[in-house]
Amino acid sequence: MPAPTLHLPACLRDGDDKTAVRLLSTYFEGRTTQGVPGTFIGAQWDGFDPSGTRDSHPDHFTADDIVSAALLSTPLQGRAVVELLSDGGGRFSAQLNQIDQGRAFIDLVDRPEEMDLLLGIYEELKTVSGVGRTRASKLLARKRPHAFPVVDKVLRDTVFREYRRDGHAARHALLKAFAADDRLLWDRLKSWHETAKLPADVSILRVFDVVAWMDAKGYTAA
Repeated sequence: MPAPTLHLPACLRDGDDKTAVRLLSTYFEGRTTQGVPGTFIGAQWDGFDPSGTRDSHPDHFTADDIVSAALLSTPLQGRAVVELLSDGGGRFSAQLNQIDQGRAFIDLVDRPEEMDLLLGIYEELKTVSGVGRTRASKLLARKRPHAFPVVDKVLRDTVFREYRRDGHAARHALLKAFAADDRLLWDRLKSWHETAKLPADVSILRVFDVVAWMDAKGYTAA
């Protein structure tokens, strides 16, 4: 039986810089710190910090983290809100504290123990009432945006369709793809980030997420 395959967006595989930058510019167009959203409300997610406390609370979930899930069309249920906000210095915080805030996904190639730790947090988040795998990935990506990729139903049905039953294998495969050929694909994502003039709070992983999501939704047509 052949090994599963990642189905990456064509512009990433082919190095189509023009299309990729256009997709990013379209998605993030109109993003502003003044609270006036553009066409895609998800563009607000990366820097969403209305309370101004994000930097001072890197290791436990805040009300802003909870609300931000709605910006990516996955609002949390009341029970999950209570459980996550009541955690404080509990089980998630203790584990998050072991992962540097600036850790990049690509660095996990040489840090398999940190990859395992992140996947462990992801699995534990999935046990919170009503959270599940999509919300778990978005919550963890809010706390460690550079180190953990968002995977929603759209990407599971396209990029990761041969990995539907194993999110761990999917993320390992993505890491391997980014690291291959001297980090060719990862460097391509970085160049798109720079060309599109995205703010620092938009991670390289979000560049991948947005391009793949926009591609899957058919926005590649000019």
